[in-house]
Amino acid sequence: MDWAALVQRYKAHKLTSGEVKESTWERHYTPRMQLLRQAFVGAAQPGDAVQLLELQAAHWRDRPGCRSRRLQVQTSAAFLRWAVSQRLLGGEWTPPPQLSS
Repeated sequence: MDWAALVQRYKAHKLTSGEVKESTWERHYTPRMQLLRQAFVGAAQPGDAVQLLELQAAHWRDRPGCRSRRLQVQTSAAFLRWAVSQRLLGGEWTPPPQLSS
């Protein structure tokens, strides 16, 4: 899977739908999408949504209760939901309904 291309499609969707402005994408989404793409670099790549979200949360493991961790997981889950709904990713990438755990 070309995750960089998938992120670009998500960006185009968010901007053309009017959900976010370019400045919002740059401020809120760009750093989170970069961290998401980093999960697919290296030997231990996630194979499903749960593994990916766990990797995203682990980035802040030394800072419990960190709002950035919550936003990263929420943004990643929204991205995955969109990609699955567009049939760009398979069902194994559907995030769990409850993200709190």
